[in-house]
Amino acid sequence: METTEMIELAKYALVLTIPFELIGVSVGKTYPILTNEFSGEMYLIDDDGRENSGALMMCETMLFV
Repeated sequence: METTEMIELAKYALVLTIPFELIGVSVGKTYPILTNEFSGEMYLIDDDGRENSGALMMCETMLFV
């Protein structure tokens, strides 16, 4: 997979660090990036099965196209 710095192009996010344990994602795990069709907000489905847009903003990630 090719990396990108542009989140608008990214299809996957590899979580490198998390700010605190309650964020719902795991370090070292790759998550597909999804987009809400109505608001355009990007999110991922976290380890608890919830839509999580905060993880993309608060975690250090490596993005892939």
